[in-house]
Amino acid sequence: MGIASLLPTLKSISRPSHVGDAYGGRAVAVDAYVWLHRGAYACSRELCEGAPTRQHVDYFLNRARALRRADVRAIYVFDGGRLPGKANEEAQRRRNREEALAKAKEHARQGNASAAHDNYVRAVDVTPEMAREVIEALSREGFESLTAPYEADAQMAYLAKRGMVAGVITEDSDLIAHGCRSVFTKMGGCLLYTSDAADDTPCVDLGGRRI
Repeated sequence: MGIASLLPTLKSISRPSHVGDAYGGRAVAVDAYVWLHRGAYACSRELCEGAPTRQHVDYFLNRARALRRADVRAIYVFDGGRLPGKANEEAQRRRNREEALAKAKEHARQGNASAAHDNYVRAVDVTPEMAREVIEALSREGFESLTAPYEADAQMAYLAKRGMVAGVITEDSDLIAHGCRSVFTKMGGCLLYTSDAADDTPCVDLGGRRI
């Protein structure tokens, strides 16, 4: 979700960058659910209707391979359990998805493909089963992933603050509020930083392996 208007406010401490220039040869933490949601949009109707599809998995793998080609060692961090304090918010989101799905089906029956697609996108839900599919696909290609106890944000901030990664890749401004010194948004877009020290963040052992 992020913090409204935070990124525009921090424009003065951002600069355009290629992900390879920013993190080539180093490790980063990637907000996996951001990519999962993006991938799900392309096949939202199939996912909502329970039709077989792997588009969301292929989308994720294509982006992971792009980071590998740029010599960026990524740790894909997935959300874990739902926060109890967000139970009401999650319930409202579920109701919104149900309403959007009903609208999508109605528009589809009426032959309005564009309106149906827009509502399928609003209705699609990224499930633990979808995350498991992607995690297994990443493992088969030698990519590293981990699942946070709850939301990925705090886990990625921990990795960054401990020097286990040089930065984080996300489209969510929350990571800046969590104190990450180097945050890369919108692949190929913009590297955000708070100090030049971000470029000197060391890489240390994670799980017995050098990253």
